[in-house]
Amino acid sequence: MEAPWISSRDDDDHELDPNEPCLIFVGAGSSTGTPRATCLMKHPVACKVCSDAIKPGSKNRRKNPSLLVRYRNKDILIDCGKTFRDSFLAVMLKYKLSKIDALILTHPHADAYLGLDDVREWTETKPLPVYVRDADYAQIARTFPYLANRDKATGSGYVAQLNWNHYSTGSPFVVEGLRIMPYLVGHGKNSVCSGFRFGRVLYLSDINDMPEDTKILIIRDGPVDILIVDALHPKEKNSSHNSMSESITLARIFQAKKVYFVGMSHTFDYEEVNSELRAAMKADPTHPDCQLAYDTLKVSVTHDMLEYARTEPYHPLSELYGES
Repeated sequence: MEAPWISSRDDDDHELDPNEPCLIFVGAGSSTGTPRATCLMKHPVACKVCSDAIKPGSKNRRKNPSLLVRYRNKDILIDCGKTFRDSFLAVMLKYKLSKIDALILTHPHADAYLGLDDVREWTETKPLPVYVRDADYAQIARTFPYLANRDKATGSGYVAQLNWNHYSTGSPFVVEGLRIMPYLVGHGKNSVCSGFRFGRVLYLSDINDMPEDTKILIIRDGPVDILIVDALHPKEKNSSHNSMSESITLARIFQAKKVYFVGMSHTFDYEEVNSELRAAMKADPTHPDCQLAYDTLKVSVTHDMLEYARTEPYHPLSELYGES
């Protein structure tokens, strides 16, 4: 049963109340997305999930991980990967959105930032503030030199207007009034990713290793009402992503009250796995309250949930993360 201050809504066309805080899953799939082209190349198509994913309205159709946070009538987007334009248009039309007020990037992988060029349609009237980790900016600037410096634009010069802002792991920063705490987690060989806490919501879209120091900091920073976490496969281990089983273990550690899985591959059938999760929760009262997210899912929250912050001072984290 959902906590009373969390409501997962599966509305048809629904214009958002400007005063209603919520989380909208712009994308809940893996970097490849679902359906997989390799499955659709086979005739007949043998993959049950990919066969379903091509149907209109299928909750198995998944694009790159991305989350929209509606906070005090501000729309804050986390990540804009390869599938950004199509996935955001779907959300925009369903909920009658008209703007993006800020963009936060988790890491410099294609499924997190390769949609930056397409952001230009949302920056025609004013520049978009973009927040990126100090150590990630150089790689993004190499990919999009004309977005880092608009003087390098060629052709018509019609490119996104972006105002770049940098954040450092372990130092809270504020985006459109929303206080965000970034944590560093492992994301495969020689790769890390930022996870974010805003109030009692914890977002870990890409993770395969939770450093002990980060785990301690997350616990010290307060309760987790909603955990949004990576789950590439149900049980199979992966070199850069958690399995659902591994993420359930994290949910137990953080005592999360509600868990939404993202980053799922075509090994997840939405209805079947959610049914299995409900059965597991019924059989074991200690099992975390979990479900698969899907593209365009809206979760209503409260301002209090997004604004919670511990009262104790933060400790300097430069020694833990090796950042200045």
